Amino acid sequence: MKTKTYPHIAVDPAVCGGAPRVAGTRITVAHIAEAVEHLGMMPDDVVALYPSLNLAKVHAALSYYHEHQREIDASIRRTQRVEAELRRRFPPRVKDVLLRRLG
Repeated sequence: MKTKTYPHIAVDPAVCGGAPRVAGTRITVAHIAEAVEHLGMMPDDVVALYPSLNLAKVHAALSYYHEHQREIDASIRRTQRVEAELRRRFPPRVKDVLLRRLG
């Protein structure tokens, strides 16, 4: 079976923990997939958000995402769980500082 190649997409264990990303950047396919699929952004919006990208790179990332959706969605869920745990263990202290200052 021939392995499909994706222009503009790189996978390197030494960069971004091996997550698929836009070549030459640290912008992962998951970042782009979350923006488009979960936040409802359009590809043009993603280019505005990440000026180092162009539409070809965004569409390549989305193509990769749709071919590997199960794995990337699982990775997104793992990241969300880790972030939630970190927020629980280390809550922001800004509110406490402001309340102390206001007296």
